[in-house]
Amino acid sequence: MDRADRPPPGQGPLWLSVVSVALIVLAVIGALAATQRLTFGIFGASARDALSTSQTISTITTAGLVQPQDAAFSPDGSRIALIGAFSPCHQLVAGLPRCGHGLAIYDSHSADLIQVSPIEPLLGVTTPDDTAGLTHGAAGYVHLRALGWSPDSVWFAMVYTVFNTANPTSPNDMLDSGLLLINPQTGATQIIRGDSGYFGALTGATSALPIWHLMSGSDPETIGYTTAPGIVFAWGANGLPFPTQSVRGSLDELPANAGARYPVGEPDGSAPFTIWQPGVVIGPGSAGIGGERSAFVTTFASWSADSAQAGIITEGVSLPTPTQALATVSAPSGTGGPAIIEPASLPATPARDVALAHVQEAVGAYGWAEVAWNPSGTALASVTCFARQGQVMELRDTASGALIGSAALRLKPGDPGCRDAANLRLTWTPDGSTLLATDRAAATLTLWTVGKHA
Repeated sequence: MDRADRPPPGQGPLWLSVVSVALIVLAVIGALAATQRLTFGIFGASARDALSTSQTISTITTAGLVQPQDAAFSPDGSRIALIGAFSPCHQLVAGLPRCGHGLAIYDSHSADLIQVSPIEPLLGVTTPDDTAGLTHGAAGYVHLRALGWSPDSVWFAMVYTVFNTANPTSPNDMLDSGLLLINPQTGATQIIRGDSGYFGALTGATSALPIWHLMSGSDPETIGYTTAPGIVFAWGANGLPFPTQSVRGSLDELPANAGARYPVGEPDGSAPFTIWQPGVVIGPGSAGIGGERSAFVTTFASWSADSAQAGIITEGVSLPTPTQALATVSAPSGTGGPAIIEPASLPATPARDVALAHVQEAVGAYGWAEVAWNPSGTALASVTCFARQGQVMELRDTASGALIGSAALRLKPGDPGCRDAANLRLTWTPDGSTLLATDRAAATLTLWTVGKHA
């Protein structure tokens, strides 16, 4: 080679530099992938934008309702129903609201309000703030808990209790109770009177709530029913939910149909469903169950496939805590557990998937996180409630644990987010295409359209 063709001293061939740079880039990508900081979609694009598209509904602006609760998608995913209190609500004392309640129905695609149905007039109750006499009946304070849509989409159900005081302390304060069914399509209603289970906590049976038999006129409910501990459940021929495999003591591994490769199941229908429904993951210090074990607790409504039975189920398990979580600080040391319904027992099981273990690591020794799996069980949404960088909706792939989407919750001053476990609730559409967060303090619904890679 002539002197003129030689590269300057210290400069190698161009192709060698390109290869070197490429190798460095590949090494960095490999390291990030190994630590699950970077994931890829089908065509190689970054897949951390699974929560990039969202819309927020103000229930005050659209329906005149504050404190929205128990939001539920219709079985076909086209509608969202929720209950709330009408605003303005002149709350002079603590306790149950003095104003009336309404059932609001929204189109889940357009976010448009479809209808609002006042509830107290259907119960023959006049609210204490109803000075204009717009309803007829005895004045009362109403407590509501929705059971969601029936599997045939005909009814939206809610358990009601009417009291003569805003701060009831005993059954003597109760005027009426039962199950109210509303057909949003026709406006038809049905009332089944019975024990609402409101005072179950006074006897210590916090998870013993009634199972309602909608088509049995002579025996409309099973009072104070508690399911046996289990991981997979179904509705039996006797009209009661039961575990298809009971859990006594502990499990070294999960049943195959309750593990990461199977759907978590819909609790409304004929197919068995698992315990992995929307719930709360609690760090070992706040759970207080010993052995450095965390807890997962869930309370959810469930219907039999024929829409003949409905009820609320509370279950939970204790989980091994990842070593890294024991050294993580989110909530201050000594933070007690959340104010939630407690299950009758907490059998010991492994975590369902690696995504759940990552949520435990984010929670740390104290505090908790709201979680919800999509119905297919391929993605886990979570909000770490005491996260120091602020509360963020995160979406993880359950097979790898990789973070595939995140979106900061824009909480206004005074909004606790999920630090108040009753304030923020997560739910999915039946097809897993949309994730919904209900914020009672903000009176908002936020819907994320979830990418296909989730």
